[in-house]
Amino acid sequence: MVKASDFAASWDVETKTLATMRTTKNNDSHRTCWLISCSLLVVCFVVVAAVAYSQCSACVLSNADLPLVDGFHYSPGPGLPGSEFVRLSGKIHVVSKVDPTKFLGNLQISVAGVSGVGQTLGDLYMGVGTNKRAGIRSPGPNTFTVDFTLEPTDGCPSVPLLLKFTLNFNNDGTLNTSASSVVVGGIT
Repeated sequence: MVKASDFAASWDVETKTLATMRTTKNNDSHRTCWLISCSLLVVCFVVVAAVAYSQCSACVLSNADLPLVDGFHYSPGPGLPGSEFVRLSGKIHVVSKVDPTKFLGNLQISVAGVSGVGQTLGDLYMGVGTNKRAGIRSPGPNTFTVDFTLEPTDGCPSVPLLLKFTLNFNNDGTLNTSASSVVVGGIT
């Protein structure tokens, strides 16, 4: 025979379980809606930014290879062997996108075409990496430094390389390669 107190206790446990399940279900439902809303907001923001960036009908694209014939003195550290002068040569690829109506632009710079040879040990160094730069003025000169990396082929650690750029843009936003240059700014 079932006692009334057992029935009431059982009813109370089932009621609390159902209430917990409803609360958990509601919380999960709200959390899911919130995540979907945030995801849609991020997607909308990315689409709007991409459309705004790509719809620059006045923008001028330039591709140029700037020669680099320079060198630097590399020392792995105080008291460590391997100090030598590294002669660099090759081409640095510069892609610019300039809006001449706003006199501003962006750059993508790659040193993949640069290599060097140590004059003492004969170690080979290869340019690695790309770098972006925003807010370039056009027309006129832009002088700035950018960090890159040289990878030695002997298995030693990467060598930081600071390059100093002087880029000039014409009035129409194109890169003036004859008035632009790049030199080694030193080890960073």
